[in-house]
Amino acid sequence: MATKTDETKIAPAAAPKAIKPTKAKAKAKAKAKPKAKAKAAAKSAPKKDSLVDKLIALMSSAKGCTNEEAFKTLGFKTAQSVRGTINGPVKKRHKVVVERDEKRGNVYRIKK
Repeated sequence: MATKTDETKIAPAAAPKAIKPTKAKAKAKAKAKPKAKAKAAAKSAPKKDSLVDKLIALMSSAKGCTNEEAFKTLGFKTAQSVRGTINGPVKKRHKVVVERDEKRGNVYRIKK
């Protein structure tokens, strides 16, 4: 008669091994990445009719523009919003030069 001490012990079940993805799944993931990048690029691209693009076009002219001219021409809500736009998104993309003109005041230009 067998006692409990004589019984053989069963080894605990080993943890299941991680399953490696198949080549087909890896290819599917690789194909999905360029589409995601294209969507992200489309979202970050500015609209052609945005105030920032109109302001950049106005500042790129030979005579440049003043704060007041941009405020009246483009329809910004306040003069401070013009200065904020120049010092924010416009300066990130372009080199902005501020020159003092006796007749017009501060003139903003974009160096090409």
